[in-house]
Amino acid sequence: MNELGIKGDNILCVGAIDDSEVLFFEDNGYNAIGIDLLDTTNKVMQCDMSRIYEHNYFKGQRYDIVMANESLEHCYDFEGFMKGLNLVCSKYFICMGPTLLKLKKEGAPNQWDCNVLDFMLYEKEEDKDKYKNSLLDCFKEFGIIINEIHKEGDRLFFILKKKEI
Repeated sequence: MNELGIKGDNILCVGAIDDSEVLFFEDNGYNAIGIDLLDTTNKVMQCDMSRIYEHNYFKGQRYDIVMANESLEHCYDFEGFMKGLNLVCSKYFICMGPTLLKLKKEGAPNQWDCNVLDFMLYEKEEDKDKYKNSLLDCFKEFGIIINEIHKEGDRLFFILKKKEI
């Protein structure tokens, strides 16, 4: 993040599961908090990433950086996530996760990859068309800084910057 000039004071870790990710960012000078569906810890609050906009704690909260590390592919309501992301993220959205190639190798069809049309896992068949968009079509409020595939096509990594209003 330092090499790319990604600056901010606070960070929200989406799908943090335990304190380790949050503590890493705190050790590096950020005010950090995590959210996850699972039981909470001291640094991770129980919250559905696709309903963050409904959670009382996050009303009016803004984070310079929102990071989804191995979690966005588990989102069941992408529109809800986008609504929350646009409300709480003020500067950068960073995402890392499995690519479509890796998930197909593991026998999981209809997953997502930032470089192909099937961007997102859809839970209901009637939602299928909502997730047939490119990265820029899905994240209209953002511009792409980095969009890369790593580790022989198994991992995706992208950094988006919130557009100025």
